[in-house]
Amino acid sequence: MITHEKMTANDYQHFAARTINHLCDNLTNTGLGLAGEAGEVADLIKKVTCQGHDLDELRQKLIEELGDISWYVALGCTVLGVPMEDVLAQNIDKLKKTLPAGI
Repeated sequence: MITHEKMTANDYQHFAARTINHLCDNLTNTGLGLAGEAGEVADLIKKVTCQGHDLDELRQKLIEELGDISWYVALGCTVLGVPMEDVLAQNIDKLKKTLPAGI
């Protein structure tokens, strides 16, 4: 088995695909799942920035929610039949064009 230290995005996509409910392996589930998980991340950030919660106390929950977002990204890649690493590489190419000097 691949350890998390050596896991590639394509490895993640492969392992995540093993948990897909094939009644919901579509772009609708992808989009709604991403929106729902992003909302959970936003709510946790709101708790820190607006309600006085300690980031350290919510850090693990944020990490878990980011993992859930990753799962839905992997689902979308699988539904589209594209390796997740290709999507990530294309995004880096886009960022290089739009922000060639970085930030």
